[in-house]
Amino acid sequence: MIRDRVSCIMTILYAAATRGSVLLLSWLGPMGLYAQSPDSLPPLTLDLVWEMMATGHPVARQADLLPARAQANLRMARGGFDPKIYGAFDQKNYKGDTYYSHLDAGVKIPTRLGLELKAGYEAMNGVYINPENTVPEAGLTFAGATLPIGQGLVIDARRAALQQARIFADAAANEQVSILNDLYMEAAEAYWAWAAAYTQARVWQQAVAIAEVRLEAIRISFLAGDKPAVDTLEARILLQTRQMDYNDALVQYRTASLMLSNFLWDENQQPLVITTALRPEDILQADRLPPVSAEEVSTWVAAAAEQHPDMIRLRYDLANLEVERRFKADKLKPKINLSYNVLHEPVFSGNNGSGDYPIDIQNNKWGLEASFPIFLREERGNLELTRLKIQETRLKQDMKGLEITNKIRSYEAELQTLDAQIRLFEAAVANYTALLRAEEQKFQAGESSIFLLNARESKLFESRIKLADLRGKYAKTEAALRWAAGMLYLEAN
Repeated sequence: MIRDRVSCIMTILYAAATRGSVLLLSWLGPMGLYAQSPDSLPPLTLDLVWEMMATGHPVARQADLLPARAQANLRMARGGFDPKIYGAFDQKNYKGDTYYSHLDAGVKIPTRLGLELKAGYEAMNGVYINPENTVPEAGLTFAGATLPIGQGLVIDARRAALQQARIFADAAANEQVSILNDLYMEAAEAYWAWAAAYTQARVWQQAVAIAEVRLEAIRISFLAGDKPAVDTLEARILLQTRQMDYNDALVQYRTASLMLSNFLWDENQQPLVITTALRPEDILQADRLPPVSAEEVSTWVAAAAEQHPDMIRLRYDLANLEVERRFKADKLKPKINLSYNVLHEPVFSGNNGSGDYPIDIQNNKWGLEASFPIFLREERGNLELTRLKIQETRLKQDMKGLEITNKIRSYEAELQTLDAQIRLFEAAVANYTALLRAEEQKFQAGESSIFLLNARESKLFESRIKLADLRGKYAKTEAALRWAAGMLYLEAN
């Protein structure tokens, strides 16, 4: 059902995109807004706007790229643990002698435990070779590992980057929700401004139509000698005044339509245009905007502390800073790297084929490397800065939680005020309607004047205009309340 309605709306919008300049001009025509019967026009609801926006709006599609970006960062961090092949060849020739020829090649495999595995092959020959570098004629193979037993044993730069990339990957979905929550709120504001402008223009159009009929009726009565000429002048002035009000309302409707069109894009990222062939939801419908209960608001306030995108973002920031703190604290330890390699002649050597030269762990090369800055001023400074960042973020958490709660309560209070005003103006519209009916009866009986009748009628139209404005504000405030709680996008989907 929804897909059929979307298809119908898209057909109209595509037609508008191809004939946009003509249709935009039609908005300014004296009767262009309601060339068709309003009941025959397909309603463009806010849910349909959101659905079209989610698939085509550039900001929504940018938000869809965040998870892919996070996965790319995660893949890049995992690359720190990729095996690496290395090789180096160095040779010196002088006056016909090969002083030395040195080949060193192998593979290094870093692990997430901090241990680095290494295997390779080394060959050295020549006239002048340092005795400590002497190897068998066929060279030597080696296999071993390097283990940090001080700094880098628990965490190092590669493992810290991987942990932070994982945090960023988890945070990407929340960041997407945050962006879309703001985008949906902007679309809701534009939609309800369009809906209010549409209703107000319709009220003024009806006022113009009534003034035209009344002017014609009074003109006929004047020609028949039943009305004075001044009544025709007053009726004409009223018509001109209402025509100006209607033209102003059309300009506001056109502006609101263009603002809402900013959020309408097709799946090919082509912008679409709102036209007079579409109408919004009827904001004057009595049950269109049910009141938000205090229980709902209290539930949102409690849930916002855990589920609001801003609060979740700060928790991810803290998790990221905690990884950074652990890495900086690890820098206070001394660097102690222990390496051990077993040496063995290669398989293709003559000594190895007969099995007379088995692997012997006594044939090895091992080493111990240590370093430690005496004062640790750089390391302690970096750690202190990270701790201060953590404190700042926690304070931001407290402040943001209070801001969110106060914002929700503020919109709740505004919503309650608007609800009370709407009830007053609904009663005022009903009273003005009854007063106008009574004045019409008196006018037909000759007991009233055209001035009083116009005054009663103008008050009715003004109250309906104000009611439409209040209902538009109420709808925007209701959306703002859900947005402030971080629930607008989630509830819309």
